Amino acid sequence: MKSIKECAQTKIVIEKSEFISILYPIKDSFEAKELIKDTKKEYNDATHVVHAYILPNEAHSSDDGEPKGTAGLPTLEVLRKNDLTNVLCLTIRYFGGIKLGAGGLVRAYTKSVVEAIENATLIEEKTIITFNLIFDYKNVTFVDKQLKNALEVSKSFSDKVTYTISIENDEYPKLLDSLSPLGINYQITNEIIEKRFM
Repeated sequence: MKSIKECAQTKIVIEKSEFISILYPIKDSFEAKELIKDTKKEYNDATHVVHAYILPNEAHSSDDGEPKGTAGLPTLEVLRKNDLTNVLCLTIRYFGGIKLGAGGLVRAYTKSVVEAIENATLIEEKTIITFNLIFDYKNVTFVDKQLKNALEVSKSFSDKVTYTISIENDEYPKLLDSLSPLGINYQITNEIIEKRFM
């Protein structure tokens, strides 16, 4: 699965109607609803403010007054086809006086959303393992050298050294392999596996 790093948008004009598609990264449906409400306020002179959002276990769309199935659902389908999640897409339409028909509307909304995605920075969902590595002081220099692929490392020192390390799932076995051959005595505790977009 993929998401977007930050807000992205595009503007196109089709038969004098202006379509502005804005993509937002979102954490949940509450955030999506707040952004929809804020955008409707900001573009209160727009003819339509169509939306679709997709989350790991939820998806929603609205045509906002456009003919049924011509705006919100095509937007949601574009998000799905691009394997996106945790994304809200809002398309603001200013009617230009020329009716596009059902097929024309589907094509226009689809084109606008596709272009917004092309302007976005996509990020992949990765599996991250966070764990505590406990070892002796004499091995600090060696362990530090093995952590070049760690995403985050926090260190604490008492009778032993404890590093809290976050690392991509693929890199985890490589790190453990690099510690083993030299006979370092280490202990792993508090292992947590999570999904994170990077």
